[in-house]
Amino acid sequence: MYQMLLELLLTLLLMTGCGSGGGDTGSTENNTDDTGSIENNTKNSSNFAYKTQGSVNISLLVYSENSSSQKQILLYESQKTITDPDIPGELIIFDGLLAEGVTNSDGSYSAKLTLGNHIDAIWIVIPALAYEKQHQVINGQIALTINEGAVS
Repeated sequence: MYQMLLELLLTLLLMTGCGSGGGDTGSTENNTDDTGSIENNTKNSSNFAYKTQGSVNISLLVYSENSSSQKQILLYESQKTITDPDIPGELIIFDGLLAEGVTNSDGSYSAKLTLGNHIDAIWIVIPALAYEKQHQVINGQIALTINEGAVS
């Protein structure tokens, strides 16, 4: 009895929840004209379009007194500060992790990210050096040399 009820609910969910193509019908619209060609509009209900993305090249060179290799690199979209009357000081929270990795044996790190064009700056965090700084994306790239928390 329960199995039959479960199958009925699953069938109803699939019939009503998914359009003819399956999945979210608002994520991709397929329009056909009289010639039968398909036009693919890659938009969803929040007006996001894949054509508004761009590539960003990140190139970092990290110098440290001890060793420049294997330093964790975290790239975030934003940062916010929270104050709580029960906690002394401020709490800094990084939000929207874009990428993470570690530096190579020579202290270099590079990545190519595909980001929305609304992102014009990236927070770079290197915990081992206590480095937390926002850098602007200029001409689709960020190139930095970091010396023990200082940028040159």
